[in-house]
Amino acid sequence: MTDLGPIMSAEFCAARLSAMTAWPGTAVYLLWDIAKDKPVYCGTANSKSRLKAHLAKDDLRNGPVGKTMVNPELQAYCLAQPKGWLGVQFKMFPSEQEARLAEQRVISIHGIRKLGGLLYNQRMGG
Repeated sequence: MTDLGPIMSAEFCAARLSAMTAWPGTAVYLLWDIAKDKPVYCGTANSKSRLKAHLAKDDLRNGPVGKTMVNPELQAYCLAQPKGWLGVQFKMFPSEQEARLAEQRVISIHGIRKLGGLLYNQRMGG
């Protein structure tokens, strides 16, 4: 497991983000398929809006997000899931450099699919 905090539903995460008055650094996030209890994607976010954009993956059928994803495998996976499938963990880091190192650790723990791992990340480095 990772030390990114509890896995939240996309809806709960959106509420938590809305309640945040400041964005103190860079977040590392890990997206989960809650029903299958498996991580699917890891990344960093320098703003709330970046993380909120990922929450739309929980309801792609009602917006343009599915048409604009640059990762076709992740897009296909998300589109095949029912609403409510997405879970999110995230943790704030004071600097982007610290966040990138943490992101790389998380990716190395779970691995990327093309190398036999779980994550739909396209490369090991984030």
